[in-house]
This record gives sequence, C-alpha cells and structure tokens, in this order.
Amino acid sequence: MIRHYMKAIAIALALVTAQQAYALSLTPEQQRQLEALPDSQRQQLMEQYRQATSSSAGSETQQAEDQGKQNERGKQPGVIPLAEAQAQSSGQSRETGGGAPDEQTVSGVQEGEKTSGEDEKTAEDILREEYKEWRQASSLSGDDLLPFGYEMFAGQPTSFVASGDAPVPVGYRVGPGDEVRILLTGRENQDLTLTIDRSGTIQLPKIGPVSVHGKTLEELRSYIQGIVKEKFIGVESFVSLGELRSISVFLTGESRNPGVYSVSAFSTISQALSVSGGIELSGSLRNIQLIRDGKVVSQFDLYDLMLAGDRSADTQLKSGDVIFVPAIEDRIAVTGAVVRPGVYELEGPNSLQDILKLAGGLRAEADPGKIQVSRLRPDSKRTLIDLELKNAGDFNILQGDTIRIGKIHDRLRGAVEIRGSSPITGQYEWRQGMRLSRFLNNRNDHLDDDTDLNFGLIASRTGENYDVTLRRFSPKDVLANPGSQADPILKERDSILLFEEGESRLGLLEPIIGSFREDLGAEELPPLVSIDGAVRYAGTYPLLEDHTINDMIHFAGGLARDGQSLISADLEFGLLIRRQGDFGRQINPIPYRPVSALNQPHSEDNLSLQELDRILVFNRNDSRSDLLQPVIEELREDLLPGQLAPIISITGAVKYPGSYPLLPGTSVKKLIGYAGGLTNASYALEAELIRQSLTQQRAESELIKLSLKTPEDQSLELAPTDRIHIKRLPDLNLQQTVTLQGEVNFPGSYTIRRGETLSQVVERAGGLTDYAYAKGAVFTRERLREQEQKRLDEAQRRLRRDISTSRTDAPGEESTIEGDEETVVRVLEDIGEAQAVGRLVIDLPELLAGETSRDVRLQDGDTLAIPEISQAVTVMGEVQFATSHLHDPSLSIKDYINRSGGLAFQADESRIYVIKADGSVTVPDQSRWFGSTDPVEPGDTVVVPLNLSQLSSMELAKDVSQIIYQVALGAAAVQGLKD
Repeated sequence: MIRHYMKAIAIALALVTAQQAYALSLTPEQQRQLEALPDSQRQQLMEQYRQATSSSAGSETQQAEDQGKQNERGKQPGVIPLAEAQAQSSGQSRETGGGAPDEQTVSGVQEGEKTSGEDEKTAEDILREEYKEWRQASSLSGDDLLPFGYEMFAGQPTSFVASGDAPVPVGYRVGPGDEVRILLTGRENQDLTLTIDRSGTIQLPKIGPVSVHGKTLEELRSYIQGIVKEKFIGVESFVSLGELRSISVFLTGESRNPGVYSVSAFSTISQALSVSGGIELSGSLRNIQLIRDGKVVSQFDLYDLMLAGDRSADTQLKSGDVIFVPAIEDRIAVTGAVVRPGVYELEGPNSLQDILKLAGGLRAEADPGKIQVSRLRPDSKRTLIDLELKNAGDFNILQGDTIRIGKIHDRLRGAVEIRGSSPITGQYEWRQGMRLSRFLNNRNDHLDDDTDLNFGLIASRTGENYDVTLRRFSPKDVLANPGSQADPILKERDSILLFEEGESRLGLLEPIIGSFREDLGAEELPPLVSIDGAVRYAGTYPLLEDHTINDMIHFAGGLARDGQSLISADLEFGLLIRRQGDFGRQINPIPYRPVSALNQPHSEDNLSLQELDRILVFNRNDSRSDLLQPVIEELREDLLPGQLAPIISITGAVKYPGSYPLLPGTSVKKLIGYAGGLTNASYALEAELIRQSLTQQRAESELIKLSLKTPEDQSLELAPTDRIHIKRLPDLNLQQTVTLQGEVNFPGSYTIRRGETLSQVVERAGGLTDYAYAKGAVFTRERLREQEQKRLDEAQRRLRRDISTSRTDAPGEESTIEGDEETVVRVLEDIGEAQAVGRLVIDLPELLAGETSRDVRLQDGDTLAIPEISQAVTVMGEVQFATSHLHDPSLSIKDYINRSGGLAFQADESRIYVIKADGSVTVPDQSRWFGSTDPVEPGDTVVVPLNLSQLSSMELAKDVSQIIYQVALGAAAVQGLKD
C-alpha cells in the first residue's frame, strides 16, 4: 500500500517541480501524505524525478492556448492521466491527435512501459493469464472460469468517458479552470469565452472582475444575467459552460495501474476506474472506497451497477480525492447450467438462492435436483455436498465453495427419424403401432428420384444398453403393400435409412459401424462383416441378427454388372473368409456358390454370418489374385517349423490360374472348378502335379502324371503346396494375319498358316498389278518396330545427355560457328518427333522370281506395302532446298544435289549416302562420287547429313541423324500408300 502512495506522490511531485506544467498542485491531503514519509524516502523521490521533469516547461498561457484550440473544435479535454497532461504542456504531439476523449490514452502511470505484445492482447486474454496464476494459489476448484466483472474496466476505455456533448451534472459548481461562455445580443453583440481564474473570478468586459466560484450553472446564469441587465440597457445574455476544468485524483490499492490521474471535474468513481485500466484480480469490486480529506465518504459496490444498473453510490469526484480498491476477501465459483458461470465475490452471508441470482439464474436445461457444492474443509480436504434447490434454497455458501448446477438428461423421446435419400428427412412424432407407410406412402413426395427402391434399413436402439439392431425393408414393397408384413412397425427412436442408387452406403452407416466397435471386451470381435469383389458397394457393414450371405449381397447393392447390364460376378464359386481362435487371428476359408445363395436362401450355400466374416465375390472377367492375395499372405504367416502353408496352385489352360487356399477335401476336380474350369485349349489326356514333402534334412518334390478324364485322378485329394499344371494344346485358337497394301490385285488382311511365306501370300492375293514398283516395297514388322523404338529412345537419351554435358569451347575443339545452338535445338526437336516404323529390307523382285533364300517367313501383324511405279529421286538433309526430282539416268548424285540448290552451310559432304527404294542404304565409292555412273534409281533418296563435328561430344548425333532420316523415309512411304 505504501508503495502505491509513494509512486503517486512522486509523480505529483514531478509535475509540481516542472513549473506547474498543467496548472496542477498537490492538494492538502497529498501534501500530508508526502510529509508523512521518512526524510530519506522523500528526498529520494524528489531526486529521482527532478531531472526527469526539469526539461518539461509550460505556462498558464500555453495551457489556455491549448484549451482554446480544443474549444474551436467543440471538444472537451476528456479524461487523461497526469503524465500525459505533462507531455501535452511541453508541446509533445500525441499519436492520436488528442482532440476527442475517446481517442486519448487512458493507461495510468506505471513503473515500467508495456511491451507491444501486451498492448495487442485483449482484456479477456489478460484476465485469463492473470486468473490462471491466481487460481494456482486459490482454494477454488471446478471449471476454468473467469472472475465476474473485471473485464468491464480492463484495457482501453469504451465507456464512462466524458465528452463535449455530455450534459453538466445537476449541482455541479464551477471553479478555477472552467470556461464560461456568454452570448450578448441586442445593442451589444458579443460571444465571450471566459476562464475562471484561481481567485474564482472572470473578467467581464466593461464591467470588471466578477466572482463566480462555487455557483451552480443555474445560479451562474441568473447571476450574470442580472449583472448584464443592470449594466447594459437593451442587452440580453445567454450563459453556458464551455471546457470544464480537470481535477487530479489518486487511484490506489489493487488498481491495475495505480497513480495520479487528471479527469474531468464531473467524473465519477466508475469513470476513474475505467480510465485507469481496471482492477487487479486480487482487488474487490464490492467495497471500493472514496476517501476525501482523510475520511471515507462513499463505498461503491460495482455489482449494483453491473447487475442492477444502480449508480446511486457512484459519487462525483473532487480534486484530491483518493479511490482506494481493497483486496478481495471471499470468492466462490458457479458453473454448469446457469446463465453466467463464473467466479463471484461474496459480500456478507449468502444463501444458495442469492448466489444463483448473482449468476443470472438457472438455464432451461438446468436440473434443480442436481446441485453439488464442493467445499474446502479446515483440514485442507475437499468434500462434496449434493443438494436439491427446493430443499436447500437457504443453504449457506462459504468462502472457496464451488457450486455446480447439473443438467437434465436432454434426450428426445417419442420420435423417429428419417435420414438419407428423401425430401422429408428429419424427426417426427412416434405413436404406438405406427408403420413405415405412415411416412412412405407417395413415391413422388416422400422419395428422391434416385432412391434405391429395393433396399432400406431401420436402425433401432433396444435393450437396457440401447444396443443398435437393424431391420431391412424394401421401399418399393412398402409403397405397394401398406399395412402388410412388408410394411414394418416402427419403434420409438427408430432411424429410417434410405439409400441413394449408385452411391456408396457407408456414409449413412458410418455412425452405426462406429457404435458397433465401441464398448467391446478384450476378446470380443466387433459385429461387422465385409464384402469385396463383384458387388455394387463393397465395404464393411453391420452384422444383422440371422444375417446370411444372401442378406449381405443385398446389403451391398447386389451383384455388379458390366456395361451391358449383365451380371459380371462368378456365380459358381465364392469364398467366405471366417476368423477363428484367440482374437480372430486364424482364418478359415469356406467355399460357397453365389447362385445358390441368391436363388435358394435355404440352401447350404447361403451361410449364416459371424463377426468379422469376409465375403469374396469373384468377377468372371478378371483375375482372382487381387482378392485372394491378402488371404494367401495371411495363410503363409505364423507357420510352425516343418509346416507347409495350406496353399495350392494351378497354372496352364484354366480360366483363372493362380494360388488358392487349401480347403478341406479339395480334389483336383474341385481346384479346377475354383479356377473357373478348363479352357478349350486344355489337353485333357495329361496334366502334371508337383507335390512337395518335408524330411528331416530337406524338402523333396514328386511329379505325378494325371489324366483329367480318369475319375480316380480327378478325385485325388490335394495336399499343402501342391501345384497342378494343365497342358495347353499347341496352335489351338492361333489366328495370325498379315496385311497387303498398295499395288496387289486383291489387297487386304489375310489369315496365314504357321510357317507360310510372303511369296505364298502375295500369290494368294493375285500377284502384283501392272503399276507396281516391286523395288520400292516396304515390309514392316511389329516386333522389329518395338526393337527399333527402344534403340531410338536410347539413342535420344544418350544424345540429350551428351548435349547437356558438352562444352562447345572445350580445349582441342574447334570454335563453334554462328548458328550451332539453333542447330542443336533443331536436332533435338527432330529426335523427339521420330517414331520407329519396323521396316525389314527385302528384295521383292528376286523373292517373287522364286529365290527361296530371299523369301520371308511371315509373323502375325506383318504388313507389305507396294507403291506405284515411281519416277522421282528425293534429296533430303542439309541442302538449300530439299525436294524431289524427276529421275534421269544421266544425272549423278552431285547433279541432284546441285538441282536442290547445292550443299547447305552445315552439310557433312564426306558422309553423304543414298537410301534405296527397297530401304537399303548405300555409301557411294569415294573414287566415283560425282561420276556419271553414280547408281541413282527411281525411288531413291539422297541424304546429306548434318555436320556435327564442330560441336563437342556430338559423335552420337551423326548416327542419330541417319536413323531419323531412315525412319522418316519409311513412314512417308507407308503414309503415301494410305493416301
């Protein structure tokens, strides 16, 4: 407490020392408090603030000018701390402009400055941090509640701040520093603004000093009007107050920012608390004391203001007043179903009813019969007291009690719910004997267009533990036969689930599946079943009572269908994977026939289901390995030493080769059935069985010959790891075709026999036409195309790598000429566009002439394209203008190149070559390159490669460029025939 007084007195001292910067002085009460301090402390305070305030200068004239500026804006000075008044008087500008009271800083004088992080915190954040620390030393228990009322004054002021528009309180008496405005009209027209000086007088022009100190506004108005009427004839006066004086008050005790504050002369206790930033959590809100001239003149209970709006004790302040906030004594906590849960301050004896009134009363869901009081006993142990409000309204509440108000069990009763694909989803009243047709009796009004009409569920909660049970129904049957057995009777709290056609059903079922997984014992398995494979909505579903495979397939939307709406499931073989043993760690595969389970619900194939069963429905068009692989892997786990995995395999001419679980009593015939049966290419006279056995030293294999037509072999029972291979008939269903295009008498696709040659097929096609150019025939093969494409791709990757790692100015290399970079880019583009053709060079004229060594043994997919007689010679590559020329036997290679404009700048003259019409490549002898005997024939192509020797690490590009030209030529020839 002394620390707060010392700080407040020191600040006031600093202001007085600064030549009365804001026209403030210590009041007699403050002076007495200062003199009561020891000499050493008083001297220390004066020395501490002497230098800090020596530079602050001001005068009453400067103060009047500042007030005049505010007067022009029509604003009151508002409420500001003394420290800020000092800064204003020394000419320091404020960030906010300082005009309106709402914009002025309201924090009190503190020992240290707040950080920016603290300034950004909200009042609630600050209170929560403080309360968390305070609570650790508190006796309260219960929820993390905030003390009531402290946030009202915390942080920046948002209320209780005086403004220029506020009316002057009744009974306010003017004094030094107040402005009096006098408007004279009539023979004299003047607008006077006069400030009351320290002697309590104002200077009226032509009249002189007039004493007005201590008068109320009404008294002042009557007094001045009387003087004006007496001194001036024909002059009317109108009197009002302008800027009012500021007064200094102390805030001490448990204030958040104790100190001396400059406030408006008609401010009250609550306004001063607001500008000071509020009250510490350790301070009392119910016993705030106003001390004037050393006596307590008022005690203010903030709860009266906050809970009842009562400001009768909110006394108006006078200069020199001290607002003292004592420490809080008693607190209790109220939590649960009340309007205002929080921590409240006690004032005198309080009953339970009083405390509930403080907390705003009970909420609608509160249970008056479920009230608990947690009380700290003198032995530092807590005890719990259960109360009922009707019998304990007068129960006395003590310091540290925590009161918890319970809630009623808010569960909706007497209702049913509709969920899913329906326009009438929601909750409805339930009545005894109500049937589902009460809600589903009109297709258009009660069901969506895409509702699944064949399947719906009713989820009921029954038994003492409200366990979930499911019933299945058909919306179509409910609409067609209301009141029948197909129209189920509803129970209270039923949920009717309607599913959308074509959408997964797991969305509506997710809460039910979650409830099935809850509250299980250590050895209990969740009542869930999964179904995978050729069904419409595979997934995990709740297990219904007496659930069978038939029910589960319908649960999953039925069997899947292909694009033609045909059932794509294998109707002859399916598997049920059942879990057994401790925690379901062992699996037991059980076969079933889906067709029997669906069409004959009472057959043995329609197996009853258990917890965690997994139903596999295989697709007759796909491999079964995807569904069986998890089962196979699990069967291979946890094997004992010397134990073989219960897995068998079948390969060869069956529809679905692969590995299968070894089921009890599985024979060779049954395994073939599991695999979809034999194909028409199977060799039924002989099959092979590889059987493995373990000895103490090693594993041994045995080969067993089987005849699939022998009943004894068909009924042979299989053992773990047995492998059966069904032999395939050679060449059965082998359909191979070749295609003849171009100049043949009967072009088209021809089915060939194994070993048939090209000459034989050409003969079957009627031979060549009179316009055929046999030398230019293009023969392509798919297998060669694939191989060439791989080599071309590899060459492309190597070339790109060499280009990216090469340096054109490497030592020993020639300097790069202009345009090399563009050339490299063009080569890479050509490489990226090149696609292999798969051309096989043949000599068709000799082949047709009967040269058997030249004949080609055909393969499936071969193509022969025979062009029309050609008269052109094509020049490609690095020439000025690549084009084709009419064949002239007298022209040489050089002549054709010259006719194309000659060699280009980057041509590689030493590597020119000719691609013949049949696809072969010739490099003319250098000794006769440009002689008259150069072998250029119709359909030939002269290729002038790109000279890449000037580019470093580019030797590979020379080979690649040749590949590109060959590929382009072959592709052009084939495309020409198609056009």
